[in-house]
Amino acid sequence: MNTKRRLKKRYFIIFITFILFILVIPIFIGGYSISESLVVRYSFPKIDDGEIVYEKKFEDDKVIVWKTDNESIIKLIEREWGVFYRSNYFGVIHTLTPDKKMRLTRSVRGYNHKSTLIGAEILDKEIVKVIVSIHDRHKNISSLSEAKEKSNVYIEMDVKNGYAAHYSYLNSTNVGSFTFLGLNSGGEVISIN
Repeated sequence: MNTKRRLKKRYFIIFITFILFILVIPIFIGGYSISESLVVRYSFPKIDDGEIVYEKKFEDDKVIVWKTDNESIIKLIEREWGVFYRSNYFGVIHTLTPDKKMRLTRSVRGYNHKSTLIGAEILDKEIVKVIVSIHDRHKNISSLSEAKEKSNVYIEMDVKNGYAAHYSYLNSTNVGSFTFLGLNSGGEVISIN
């Protein structure tokens, strides 16, 4: 009887150790977590206080904007193996446009195909849509249709809670200087950077 009890205790301890190993080791070996909220709070840059003010799904991944008292941070939350979450890709939304109507960030990583994270904080309440395009700066662009026609990349982002964000893979030949256009509800460009 005593031997059965020790075996049960031993199996229980092995089981608990295995579960802890599965839950804890991924955090130390690459920033994985089983909780999306923990990844948002404790991935780099680690800021405990704040709130998610924007989120948008891209297949298994999600882009969020984490607003704190001092800054807004855009983060890519990646889902790995259907169980773990990870965030090792971010950008701080801080670049103020010359007309002071938007703050922007763009972050590119990778070699052949570039992971691109784009975000905007809208300071002018009239802006309801942000267009991001990549085109030769020497081409004079006078309308949205022309921007769409002459651009290598053309991304439309709807504004939600004062933010707009996008994530995609771009071929390295398409990554260049991004142009941000802020549109009002009538489709008119009221901010350009």
